[in-house]
Amino acid sequence: ETGPTLERARKVGEPRRPERRGQEHGVRMLRNRFVRPVEHRSAPGVRAEKDIPYVPGGDESQRLALYLPEPSGDRPLPLIACIHGGGWQGGSKAWCPMLPMTARGYAVASIEYRFSQKALFPAQIQDCQAAIRWLRAHSGKYQIDPNRIGVIGASAGGHLCALLGTAGGSYLGITLGMHARGVLGRVRQRGGQPHL
Repeated sequence: ETGPTLERARKVGEPRRPERRGQEHGVRMLRNRFVRPVEHRSAPGVRAEKDIPYVPGGDESQRLALYLPEPSGDRPLPLIACIHGGGWQGGSKAWCPMLPMTARGYAVASIEYRFSQKALFPAQIQDCQAAIRWLRAHSGKYQIDPNRIGVIGASAGGHLCALLGTAGGSYLGITLGMHARGVLGRVRQRGGQPHL
């Protein structure tokens, strides 16, 4: 293995680098660089409830964080559910870029799901469906409007959002129960980019 790049690296004393980055390196870079959990702090006047289990007796990663503006008044709040990315191998519910929307009167939930190392697909979409069912079932307690729930995500989270929007009341033969009604998916084109 010789070539101008490797020869130059040896002459100058730089570490030897592969000519092309492999998939393993790409995943490692994604986990360490782009999906590092960053704890978003809630603003004053926002009530934060973290580590709420949405599956009773479930896995430690089947939890969500809920951010509610105070005081919310008598009207139920629309909800934005945020699903983090990470290639189904990393990430955290601490990543919640929608948190500033609480200042505009939205409730925000950040959903954590089991990673592919722990549970194989379709466990991730089932976890997200369970979280939405839990939010609908507890909408009265948290003053959330069960008919105005939007979902947003990045990377793997965006894929899970698309699956949530197209799954309807069941997914792979699993009935979602009475709180699954009205789950609709919509993709809009804005500025040449698809938006969910």
